[in-house]
Amino acid sequence: MTKSKNAQWWILALCLILATAFAAGCGGGDDDDDDDDSSPVDDDDDDDDTSDDDDDDDDDDDDDDDDDDDFPGDKFELDASADSWVDSGIAVTKGQYVTISATGTVNLGSESAGPDGTDALCGEGCLTAFRPKGVIMGKIESAASSAEDQPCVFDVGQAWNGIAHCSGDVYFQVNDSNYGDNSGSFDTYTFVEEGPDVVWDYFLFEANPAPKNPETNAETPDKYNQYPVFRYRWNTGEDAPKPVKAILIIVAGYTAGANQILYMAENMVRSSNGEIEVWVPERRFHLLEDLTGSNKAERNGEPHLSYQYYNEGKNVDGRVYAGLLDLRSDETDMMTEWGLDLQLRDYNKLIKFIQDQSSESDPDGYNTPIFLGGHSRGVVFATAYAANEFEDGHFGYEDLAGLIFLDGGPRWEPEYTEDDYKDDLKKLRQGKLDRATAFGLITPAMYQHLETFTMATADGLGDPSNPWYGGDGVYPYFGAFEPLLGFILPGGAKDDVTLTNEAFVGVVTDNEYGLIDNFKGAMGEMLPIGMSSDSELVGDEFCDGKFPFKNRIYPCKPGTTYRWLNYKESNPGELMDIQEFMYSVFGGPSNNNDPYYTTRLDYDFYVAYNLQSDEVNGSTNPDEWRDDYFTFRFDQVDTPVYKMVTELVANEEISPGVSVAEYYESVLPPVRGSGTARTLNGSDRGFDYLVHDDWSHIDGLQIALEYNDFFPDLLDWVDYWVDEGDYEPIQVPEFGTRWDGSLNELDEIDAAK
Repeated sequence: MTKSKNAQWWILALCLILATAFAAGCGGGDDDDDDDDSSPVDDDDDDDDTSDDDDDDDDDDDDDDDDDDDFPGDKFELDASADSWVDSGIAVTKGQYVTISATGTVNLGSESAGPDGTDALCGEGCLTAFRPKGVIMGKIESAASSAEDQPCVFDVGQAWNGIAHCSGDVYFQVNDSNYGDNSGSFDTYTFVEEGPDVVWDYFLFEANPAPKNPETNAETPDKYNQYPVFRYRWNTGEDAPKPVKAILIIVAGYTAGANQILYMAENMVRSSNGEIEVWVPERRFHLLEDLTGSNKAERNGEPHLSYQYYNEGKNVDGRVYAGLLDLRSDETDMMTEWGLDLQLRDYNKLIKFIQDQSSESDPDGYNTPIFLGGHSRGVVFATAYAANEFEDGHFGYEDLAGLIFLDGGPRWEPEYTEDDYKDDLKKLRQGKLDRATAFGLITPAMYQHLETFTMATADGLGDPSNPWYGGDGVYPYFGAFEPLLGFILPGGAKDDVTLTNEAFVGVVTDNEYGLIDNFKGAMGEMLPIGMSSDSELVGDEFCDGKFPFKNRIYPCKPGTTYRWLNYKESNPGELMDIQEFMYSVFGGPSNNNDPYYTTRLDYDFYVAYNLQSDEVNGSTNPDEWRDDYFTFRFDQVDTPVYKMVTELVANEEISPGVSVAEYYESVLPPVRGSGTARTLNGSDRGFDYLVHDDWSHIDGLQIALEYNDFFPDLLDWVDYWVDEGDYEPIQVPEFGTRWDGSLNELDEIDAAK
């Protein structure tokens, strides 16, 4: 891809789209791993080194037990000289979790290669261009597949694991163009779980009716007086859902959809062996988004179909895209009343629904093991819920076993006046301000195209023979991002260099190349084709950034194609799988973005201020007007609190000299009458606090499991408070549409919307 320079006013637009689209707003390793978690490196010697162990290779025939211990699953020998896909005889079903490992060394004519292939990319004539020469490729395909069904094709390399998005037999082949001079073989080990261990129940939950717009008298249609909920739980097949010791409700951040929590949710359920469930409620305005094209493109394995639907008027299933909503017209009048009070009452209704499922629930809700949390701006939602006094006189914290704060903090606007609030609401209701949050030139079209582009980038989704698709493909359509490319690749680089799909995502969001410090992830390394991973990052191939991105480097060598090394491929290893990030953007019936996040919520949060009602305290504070709109008692929230922070929030200050952590520590009362003041990581565990200032805001939710001490730490904290609170197990019946990762329920889900 080649891109160009634009006027300086695009700087702000780029900053803001990256902030919202990729990070969705903001405010080490296993316990027995000897490696330094803060600087993950390739630790194959301790874990699964398979490349050059000649003794093990020689003993394969006589020591299968050892191989089975190291590599569980069915063993298959792949001949490197096979010039077509080889059926392993192993079958999988959509939604099953599959783990594949490979060992050995083969000869590719004049050079040797392990399962990950050589440093050089295969060119035209290879099984798959733009993939390493000699890498083991995998394919899942059924003989019964129709011509429209795309097989799932992916890099296996030394190890691959994930959910199968196709049903059929597993095939392998070495990536090459000349198989006649190849010799040797790889041993592959494929382990297929009987069924997906984690499934989602998707349902539309009946919400509270929204008030009318008092300026236009517009009502919210019934179809928007509901909101999507994603329930991640253990797969029990046709049996009733498993009774669980706790339910975690996690709220996504600013302008974020449910998929922001997807990786965390699935792995929290998996890590607990199904003893907890994770529920992710979306906000009702997510229903305004038309996902017809993107869901159809994902289901068909044809990313470009999404672009055609949203940009070229293509008819998909009898529907033609009607365009983006006019954020100041009568079609969005009702959004002006979708504010904080309504959102908190919606969450309360969901929590009461869960409590009603438990026969052991006592009247005040304390005996129902529900933990409410959020990521980024979602932390503010969770805190507001806990501090809020509802119409029946109870406070939200009374419903909860604990609060979970994930890399977020308060949002205060002390200078915001009541006149400001009234004036903003009047203009909003009259259509003089956009009803959805819009930053500068940012539009929902940019969110739409992000979903299309990440589908094109995802390995195994599109036709592998199409050079547009996959991490090493080059998708030529940039849609609404086109005007920003001069800042992504400044100094004319857009006209002189080519980036593979993964490299383009990396140059925007990776911690070494990205533009915005707050919204980066340690996802790997970008290199020119032919350059080794231990080369200097800044040289003839890279340029130093200039104002306002002085510390950024970017690709700039004319005539060069840059590719991406994923987190395990880079040297040293990094933290987060860029492909997992791709899937979180588009996967399943939702996505990672929320382009119609209402402006009303921002104004309400300005009023909510510090989530503390002065009126209840008997104060004569001049800000007492805020109490006419909300009643918050943050200083009364006596639930346990778990807080995880990354570099973004670790040093954030609420006021000069007062950090976010110190504020929470000073305001929160003792846990449920314990009489002991809370301290960070105190012995009573009332305020557990995990700091990873070596992680980014994105890493905090999606850091790879081998470097992730956050998930087990949170599970341990939940276990502690479930035992301490003497909670009874809770069982919620199955309802809604079960989603097993197989794509075949998308029609039903779309119809429900």
